Amino acid sequence: MPEYCIDTLEKLGSDATPADVLGQAEKRVGSILLDSASQDYGFGRFSIFACFPRKEIAAHGDRIEVTTTEGMEILHGDPLEYLRSELGCALEDVSSRRQMPLYGGALGYFGYDFGRRLRRSTLGFDSERKSPDLRFYLYDAVLVWDHSTGELFLARNSRNVGASEAGERLKSILNESILDPASIDFEVGPLSNNLSRDDYLEKVERVRQLILEGEIYQANLSRGYAASFVGSSAAFYRRLRMDNPAPYSAYMNFGDEVILSTSPERFLHCRNGVANTRPIKGTRPRGRNRDEQSSLERELASSEKERAELLMIVDLERNDLGRVCEIGSVEVDNLFALETYASVIHQTASVSGRLAKGKDILDCLAAMFPGGSITGAPKIRAMEALDVIESECRGIYTGSIGYLGSGGEADFNIAIRTLRIAEGRVAFNVGGGIVWDSVPEFEYDETLYKAEAILKAMGKL
Repeated sequence: MPEYCIDTLEKLGSDATPADVLGQAEKRVGSILLDSASQDYGFGRFSIFACFPRKEIAAHGDRIEVTTTEGMEILHGDPLEYLRSELGCALEDVSSRRQMPLYGGALGYFGYDFGRRLRRSTLGFDSERKSPDLRFYLYDAVLVWDHSTGELFLARNSRNVGASEAGERLKSILNESILDPASIDFEVGPLSNNLSRDDYLEKVERVRQLILEGEIYQANLSRGYAASFVGSSAAFYRRLRMDNPAPYSAYMNFGDEVILSTSPERFLHCRNGVANTRPIKGTRPRGRNRDEQSSLERELASSEKERAELLMIVDLERNDLGRVCEIGSVEVDNLFALETYASVIHQTASVSGRLAKGKDILDCLAAMFPGGSITGAPKIRAMEALDVIESECRGIYTGSIGYLGSGGEADFNIAIRTLRIAEGRVAFNVGGGIVWDSVPEFEYDETLYKAEAILKAMGKL
């Protein structure tokens, strides 16, 4: 077995749950919980907690900030290549080992604006942006909950001498979590919007005009909320995961920013060289009773507009995967499947392919990022249009949160239903795909449906 995959696995007898570690995660900068708060539809099998990183990597354009206990080093170059040098990312057949998602690796996020360096054209990128384009911690050990069996494991990549110590410290976190739970107090101030209803309707019309002119077929237009925030971010996240449980949730403590996500959408999963993406396109509010729910599901399933919207993005994702996958291996499954969450019904599909010889997960990520479901089609022109129409950087919103393992495994969400807490403020965006058939008033209402669970957790509904 290659040196980079010297893995050890230990089953733990603790009764601690992912929610139990939130109090410790809030107190310790460098803590990340990738949380499968929902296991519906066959997804969300594992939750992962990591703390005590050996290194932090943050990038703004070509500026790479590498921080260890010895201080910060500033480098310049391609941050993906730096991640590749740290992880190896060689594709390895892990099917013979127990199905742990990873044994240490990089946990963190790619901001939406990281796509600017991947899709240059007129987008460009700015090394002085305040929010990082990417931000990851490197860990030698992680806790893994297998929700299919109810078991908890300590998984370590023993290549590094610190793996044993990191593992023992993670065990101590479990004991402290039971004795010292998260605070329950937080307060969200009055909400502000970056776009009024009339502003949003006008921007929808601008997108429709670009479609009429043949510039694009679809664009995912968003609007933002912001408010003051005081108190426990862990308590707020606990409320979010109760009100809007989702398979790709996360709590990430970077010190100067805390990221909370309850995303239902997978951007990219890779294991044993097979890559998968699950775009969401098409939304209805959840029904207030069984009859209304069934009626709304039928309405969504039969909508020509929503089906066309999803087909555009499925075709885009097939093309993106085709750039790095074996010829003939890209397949579409579960087209037009419906999934129900706390406040919405979504229409989804699954697109998969086998990575071609010589390609790794970072090649795949570069070919696919940002996800087509939150940009539009054609992707680059839609991104250029949104750059002008939205007029501000998205940051974490519609980026991707997840992990990269040194055996080539990865799992990332699309960072929707995602909030950033920094400098005493909490902010999040909601949006939707605009096509020629879009009715501006209906598109605005869709953003309200998507914000509903978050606003409820904030105490604003």
